[in-house]
Order: sequence, then structure tokens, then C-alpha cells
Amino acid sequence: RKDGWIDIGGNRWTPEEHFDIVDIR
Repeated sequence: RKDGWIDIGGNRWTPEEHFDIVDIR
């Protein structure tokens, strides 16, 4: 996982809104 945001399929998700998927790399 990234620090502050996650890169999923080229999309960036903020852990603040999607804290449930912060474990996804």
C-alpha cells in the first residue's frame, strides 16, 4: 500500500474515504 493514497487499477483512492481497502496494494 502507498503512503496517503492507494493505486488501484490506475485509480487513486484516499484511505480517508476508503479506509477499508487501504490494505490493497
